[in-house]
Amino acid sequence: MRETEAEREKRKHSLEARLASLRIAQLKMTPIEGKFDAEHLQAINKHIFQDMLKHGFPEYTPGEFRPETPAGSDRIKGRYLEGTTSPADPTIVAYSSMDEASKRQLNDILKEANPKTLSTLKTAEFTKKIADIYSSVDYIHPFEEGNSRTLRLFTAQLAQESGYTIEWEKLNENKFGRSLLYIARDKAVNAIAVEKIQNHSHKIAIINTLDRLEKNKDLNSLLEDIVKPSRAIAFEKLSPTEALKKHPELLLFYKFAQEAKEKYTKEYPDNPEAVGKEMQALRVGIQDVLNKGENTEQVLRTGLQDMLKKNQINQTNSVQKKTPNDLER
Repeated sequence: MRETEAEREKRKHSLEARLASLRIAQLKMTPIEGKFDAEHLQAINKHIFQDMLKHGFPEYTPGEFRPETPAGSDRIKGRYLEGTTSPADPTIVAYSSMDEASKRQLNDILKEANPKTLSTLKTAEFTKKIADIYSSVDYIHPFEEGNSRTLRLFTAQLAQESGYTIEWEKLNENKFGRSLLYIARDKAVNAIAVEKIQNHSHKIAIINTLDRLEKNKDLNSLLEDIVKPSRAIAFEKLSPTEALKKHPELLLFYKFAQEAKEKYTKEYPDNPEAVGKEMQALRVGIQDVLNKGENTEQVLRTGLQDMLKKNQINQTNSVQKKTPNDLER
């Protein structure tokens, strides 16, 4: 019996989900080396969807830019987000026409994807820059299939080479997390697209979508929950030996913690519980300094010293609040 169009579509989506997931897993283990330019982006997309052609789906064009949208037309897409919209009333998102000007714009955007420059940024600055790059490239929407999957891999690799980690998988743990990402992404893309829409009814639909999504988190706010300096994650989750293998610069923090422990041990010679509390507070403070992405030794040392002074003030206030009987014990 000949396969119906509906059956073919179902088989295609099932096959794509399985094969693309395997290729994505490969790239997470062994990223494609590149210059974080358009060719690099194309190579990632090509790797993800390379299997679909040999399985009889010639409509896939892995690694190739999509055709230009006909003059006078808009590239729009309706999206149904489970739990937030209904199939009868989807959100509408618009993309570039992918003309020559769009391709030049893509090249200009990706000039900002420079690990050497990005590595000098603090966490908040880095997060904003990644959100801007992601949104701008997503508006260009260079491929027919897999723009989001390609972009997540691209930005994750860019972050890694810049000394940061983007934990995209945290937003993929359930449908609600994915919807939050799609909403934030569509808000950002539509904010770029709205002034470039040619069809009046399309423009009204985009404005209505922006109004509906207004109270949701923007992409920058969403990324704040999943972006961290890689060394901050190492300090938090790895043993000192393992962390130092990956990030030798953490030696400064471990030395500081050891010196602080010796100091607290002298101050509380018979009170290991007090030493433990001080060290826990110190570790929280160090983690905070690392999470913020401070990136020069002078700033780091200043932050650590300020933290120690704050702890000393807290200790003094704690002693002053004690009664004479408390002090005698």
